Amino acid sequence: MFCPNCGTKNEDDAVFCANCGTSLAQDQAQGTQESAEVQPQVEVAQPVQEQAQPQAPKKPFKLTKKMISIGAAVLAVIVAVIIFVCVGNAGSDYKKTAKKYAQAVLKCDWDSAYSMVNFPESEFLTKEAYKTVNKDATPKATASISVTDDLYSSLGLSGQATAAVGKDVSVVYSTPGSSQSTMDLHMDVTPKKYMLFFKQYKVSSDSLVSKDTTFRVPVGSKLFINGVEVNASYKTSDSSSSSKSTDTYKIPFLFDGANTIKVTGDLFEDYEDTYSVNYHNDSYSVSTSKLKVKSDMMNAVQTQAETDLKAIADACVANKDVSSINARIYSSALTTVTKYYKYALQDCHTSSKNVSELKLSNIKATVKSDNLSIDSEDGYPIITVTLSYTKEGSYKYSSSDTAKTGKGTESSDSIKYKYVDGTWMICGLNIDLYIS
Repeated sequence: MFCPNCGTKNEDDAVFCANCGTSLAQDQAQGTQESAEVQPQVEVAQPVQEQAQPQAPKKPFKLTKKMISIGAAVLAVIVAVIIFVCVGNAGSDYKKTAKKYAQAVLKCDWDSAYSMVNFPESEFLTKEAYKTVNKDATPKATASISVTDDLYSSLGLSGQATAAVGKDVSVVYSTPGSSQSTMDLHMDVTPKKYMLFFKQYKVSSDSLVSKDTTFRVPVGSKLFINGVEVNASYKTSDSSSSSKSTDTYKIPFLFDGANTIKVTGDLFEDYEDTYSVNYHNDSYSVSTSKLKVKSDMMNAVQTQAETDLKAIADACVANKDVSSINARIYSSALTTVTKYYKYALQDCHTSSKNVSELKLSNIKATVKSDNLSIDSEDGYPIITVTLSYTKEGSYKYSSSDTAKTGKGTESSDSIKYKYVDGTWMICGLNIDLYIS
């Protein structure tokens, strides 16, 4: 600041001039005012500082029941998934399945073995049937057992199924005191997934099942295989000469081994047999020669034959033609029966001789139990009844009015019958009524 009196420069905040002592306070105030008027006043906005809020103290972390429940649920799901994957992978291990199957077979545990085989759908491939065909097997103790891949076949070199559709394995085992044995198995990949997601293997049934086995039985009889009745849907046409006398059945799948066969019918006793199926397109027949006629059917036809013999004898003595016994004759056999009836009629009536009375006594009708056949033309069962009897009576020659008493030798005749719609009908005749 300059002194207004002497012009000496003084400090800005000096109150008196350092040279002449003049007071500088008034001038300082005026200078300040003038300076303020000269320069425009600019307001500078001062930044407003936010007042720091006091920070609340942190609470210690604490697990709630809800959080614990959620965590436990998540952990349980993870554990379940791990177990699911482990069990699934173990269950789809074809070598383990092959080993378990081999062990079950060696122990004769057929329930377990059956569950591990990929059998096709068939009412004849039941567990009970499987146990039946294996019922004579002997259990074996296992000293050691191992399963290895059959590399040769898995590469497709054996001409068998390759790994693309399954696995070929060799089960090598030994029993106490014996050398090693090998069980070669093919493991099928089944359409059904194990536990819905994992590939499932079962033992192939190719070596255990035969295809298209044919059975021929007497027409009208019933066939049972391992206790299961074979229905009409399995019947097939037969071009053989015996097509009318037999029913032919073709079974798509049947266990290899000893199958139980049973044939039943109205006329014969139940026939049972065991048949070992060993290859595809195998065949088995039950002929009537193997069948035994039921005793009640034998008695019925024997009684029928005795009655018919008397009726034929009475008709011949009365000189009646065959029409008098037509009701007893099978219609399709009328021509044949008529021919032999005329021979019996001629025994009683000729141009020179007439029988007026004929008595038959000691009649005995017999049927052999194996005397049964089936007509290849119409399929009806046939039985021949043998008749033995004693005959005597009265006759006279036309040239003489004197009646004579005649006795015949013991006769052994026969009547052939067909069983038509529950009735025995005559289809053949061989009767000798001659007396002298």
